Amino acid sequence: MSTNTMVWARTTLRFTRCRTARWLSSQPPRTVTWNDVSTALRPFYFIVHPDMFWKHPTEKQTNENSLKQLNAYIDALLLKQTARPLNLSFYLRRTNATAVPPQPFKSVQIKLVSQSVHTTVHNVLTSCSLPTDNLDSLNPKPQGAPAAHDKPGSEHRTSSSARYEYEPPVGNDFHARHEWTVEGRPSWQLERFLRDNVRTARERSALSGPVRAEAVRLSREVVTDLGLEDLRWECDWGSGHYRGSLESFRRLCQQHPDVAANLRGRTVVLGRTTGVSLDGHVVLSIEDVRHSWLSLLRTLSRYDAYVELVPPAERALSEALRGIRVEHRRFKPAVAAKAYVQQLSKLTVALRRHIWAKGLPSDWPTRLSDHQLGVECEAGPLMLSPTGQFLAPASCPPALLVDFVGSRLSAAEQRRLLYRTQRRLETELHQLCIDVLHLESLSKEDDVTPDRMVVCCERLLKAALWLEPLLGGCRLHVSHYCSVLQDGLVCLPWDWHE
Repeated sequence: MSTNTMVWARTTLRFTRCRTARWLSSQPPRTVTWNDVSTALRPFYFIVHPDMFWKHPTEKQTNENSLKQLNAYIDALLLKQTARPLNLSFYLRRTNATAVPPQPFKSVQIKLVSQSVHTTVHNVLTSCSLPTDNLDSLNPKPQGAPAAHDKPGSEHRTSSSARYEYEPPVGNDFHARHEWTVEGRPSWQLERFLRDNVRTARERSALSGPVRAEAVRLSREVVTDLGLEDLRWECDWGSGHYRGSLESFRRLCQQHPDVAANLRGRTVVLGRTTGVSLDGHVVLSIEDVRHSWLSLLRTLSRYDAYVELVPPAERALSEALRGIRVEHRRFKPAVAAKAYVQQLSKLTVALRRHIWAKGLPSDWPTRLSDHQLGVECEAGPLMLSPTGQFLAPASCPPALLVDFVGSRLSAAEQRRLLYRTQRRLETELHQLCIDVLHLESLSKEDDVTPDRMVVCCERLLKAALWLEPLLGGCRLHVSHYCSVLQDGLVCLPWDWHE
C-alpha cells in the first residue's frame, strides 16, 4: 500500500470517529426523576421507615426529620440547585439481629456534601451497608448509545454519563466547602438560603393559592354536609394532597350514605394513620386505599366500645396515686385503645398491691392533682418530660414508680411552671412575628417545643430589618431543616443563625 493511500485511510478513519462521537453526544439524555431516586433508595426506605419504629417514639421522630432533610437535599439536586452540606442521623431496623442482647436497631450517621444525585444516593446506601444494584437508574444513557465496551475510544464519556457524574467545582465558596456548627450542631445561614430560594417560594405559593382556597372551601362544605363536629388536617403534606383527600372522602360518603350517617357529630382527622383516637376522633390515613377507610367507618361501634373504657381506666389509676391526672397524648391511634386500657389496668393493679403492702411515702402531698402521669407503652424508659409530665411504661415496677415520682415532684412543678411561661411567651412572640415580618402564616412542627420556638421567634424579630423584605407575604414553618415545599411553604430550622 502506498504512503498516500495510508495517509488517506488514517485521515478518513479519524474523521469518521469524530463524526460518530459528535452524533452520540448530541443525543438528549433522559432526566433523572424522583421515581428513579425512589427505586434506587428502596432498600434504604425499607429499614428506616418511621412506621417500623412505632414502639420507639424518639427513634421514629429522628428518622422522620432526617428523611425530610434528605428529600429536601435530593430535591434541590434534581432542580439543579446547590445543596448545603448535611449531617443526618438514622436508626436502621435490623433484619438479622446478632447482638447479645439483641438490639432492634442501630444508629448511622450520614454526611451529605456531593452535588451529584448519583453520588449522594450511593453515599446513603453504602453508609447503611446496602446493595447499590439499582443505581443504574440514576446514570441513564441516551437511547441508541452503545455500551462502554462497544464504543471506540471508551475512555471519552458521552454527555449523558458526564451529566450525572460531574462534580461542579466550588471555587472560593467558603459556605459550600465548610460546615458551620454551633456547639457541635449544624447551624443554618438563613439569609443566604432565603436569598437563593424566596423567589421560588413566592412563585410556588402563588401557584398553589387557588388549590389552598379550594381545600378550605371543600373542608367547610364537608363539615356542613355531613354534620361533623370538626374536620382536621394533621399531616405535613402539601395543600394539593389535602384537597385530593377531601375530594376522595366526600366522594366516598356520597356513594355510601350509611357511612356518612355514622360520622354525624364526630371529629374527622386526615393524617398518617387509620383508626379512632383515644378521644373518639375518626382518623383516616391519606396513604390508605379506599377499602381501608370503608372498613374502619363501617365498624366504628367496635372501636367506640374500647374508647369508652379509657376514661374509667384513667380514673382508676389516678385514684391509686392520690388523684394524679392521667393523660394520654393528644393523638394516639385507636387500634391501640384496647391495649392502652389493658396497660392502665396492669399498672393500676400492681400499684394497689404495692400500696396495700407498703403504703405511700409519708412526705407525699395529700393530693397530686397538680401533676400529670402518662402511660406511653408496655415497656420503655421512666422519665420526666420537658413539660413536667411523668412518663411511665405499663411494665414499670410499682416501687420504682413511687420512688421516681416522690423524688421529682419539685422538679416536675418547676418544669410545668416554666412550660406554661414559655407557652404564653410563645403565643405573644408568634403573633408579633406575623405582624412585624408581615407573614401570611407562621407554624411549627409538633416536636418544636415552646422554648425552642421562643428562641427562633426572638431571633426572627431581632433580624426583622433585613428579614421583612425577604419574608413579607410568605408562609413560614419552623422545623429542623431548610426547604421550600411544593406549595411554597418555607421551612427553616428553629436554631438558624445569621
